[in-house]
Amino acid sequence: DELIFSGHEELKITGLLNMPGAHHIEGSNWKEFGASFQDLLRAVNILKQSQHHSPYAVALSTDAYYSLIKGDRNTPFLMWM
Repeated sequence: DELIFSGHEELKITGLLNMPGAHHIEGSNWKEFGASFQDLLRAVNILKQSQHHSPYAVALSTDAYYSLIKGDRNTPFLMWM
């Protein structure tokens, strides 16, 4: 994962996060309802403005991924936060 995301300076391999033209946004508190959706929507808008059109993929840590999924005791459905 480290090589893919950060690259390797000695081998002159650029990662996804440090390649020229990479965009960075400050994320908000994903424990707040709807914050993750707003952050991801903001990221998609930045990509579209830079002429990078869908499809998109999101890479998350396991903890971040599971923090997005919330159950509701009153329904058999899961909600994406």
